[in-house]
Amino acid sequence: MDIQLNQKDMARLEFISRTIRALRREQKMSQNQLAKLSGLHPSTIKNMERRFPIYNPTMALLFRISQALEVDVGVFFSSLDP
Repeated sequence: MDIQLNQKDMARLEFISRTIRALRREQKMSQNQLAKLSGLHPSTIKNMERRFPIYNPTMALLFRISQALEVDVGVFFSSLDP
């Protein structure tokens, strides 16, 4: 099943992508380090940061990344319009 994303959904995914990258860089962490801490493959981190909206993560992946970055998962949704 191919899901078509509208512009608002694409903007939300782009915000999540930028937030992951910014938080990781703020903590001076490499993509490989984040992958190791979150238990994800490095290509998953790379795709999440660079291939949005093509890569659409699950909530489980966002929870794992938020735990590795020691932030609340809500930070990925904090400035999104409902």
